[in-house]
Amino acid sequence: MCFGQLAAHAQDVAEPGLPNVDLEALDARKVEEHRQAMLRFGALLMVTCYIELIGDDVKKDAGARVERELAVVPVKALEACPEDFKNIILSLMESSRKSGLPMSRLLEGQGKKFMYQLAPVMERYSMNPYEVVTKLSRMVHAERKKAVSPGKAEKEMLRKFKAELEAGRVNIPYVSGEGES
Repeated sequence: MCFGQLAAHAQDVAEPGLPNVDLEALDARKVEEHRQAMLRFGALLMVTCYIELIGDDVKKDAGARVERELAVVPVKALEACPEDFKNIILSLMESSRKSGLPMSRLLEGQGKKFMYQLAPVMERYSMNPYEVVTKLSRMVHAERKKAVSPGKAEKEMLRKFKAELEAGRVNIPYVSGEGES
């Protein structure tokens, strides 16, 4: 389930510019913690997909691909996410297990349904799923470009970035509207 695959399925659900009443009920510090947790999870998922899965042939052995995809989901980072976000991700993982289809394949057919479920959760934290995917993709791509050469050097650079993300040393600022092109 490379998070970047979701970009094609994201859509605006709420009217832009309207105040987010749900946020007013939450403590501002908790809102930012949850926002950072969701962003960190997405970034870790993308980085881990690049490190572990890019180049795998999905059609070759779907069963092995299911296990590899489930193994790279950053579960520790997911634990810090809001309960409703976590439940949607866990539901996708369970669907993958039960169907025997890799999450990436499930998203090809059910991506719109997944984004429909995920969008209101993220919007409660003033985040647009499409903007998030775009921003995180750009951030990970920028890290990949820091490598002197592709291949092992690139993966090593991404491993260092992943360690920084896991340690919480990377703040991912998010301002609605900045991910649009």
